[in-house]
Amino acid sequence: MSEKEEIRDLFLRYGIEMPRRFRRNEKDAFCNAAGKEFQKNGYPVKAIAGTYKVRAVDVAANDLKNAENIVIANYDTPMHNFGNPFAYYPLNGPSSVKASTLPYYTPQIICMLIAIFFIFAYVGKIDFPHVLSSQ
Repeated sequence: MSEKEEIRDLFLRYGIEMPRRFRRNEKDAFCNAAGKEFQKNGYPVKAIAGTYKVRAVDVAANDLKNAENIVIANYDTPMHNFGNPFAYYPLNGPSSVKASTLPYYTPQIICMLIAIFFIFAYVGKIDFPHVLSSQ
């Protein structure tokens, strides 16, 4: 297999077979597959865990300190929560987390406010002793 065919196969594998990396298990599967591919080609591989509030894992192949070229493939795609868009900052986890906080929690806050409204609106109108005694 020529080098061009091999590169094309890698693009197909990681761009078409594993295109989504929204959920944690998809991101982990991508890291595992990329790490195995690098090891198969003879590169030493190590995982670098993030230290911020969000669990992030990066895959580093070969020696980064002595590398002539560094290739970075961004896979920290943002989560999708009810279609809420938010500003996304590639390779900048803290900024992405700050930008996603309000869109992430907004649906939960709205549901909680609706539940509180129904509790206050209907709790006084339900005859609990009558409902419990009819069972």
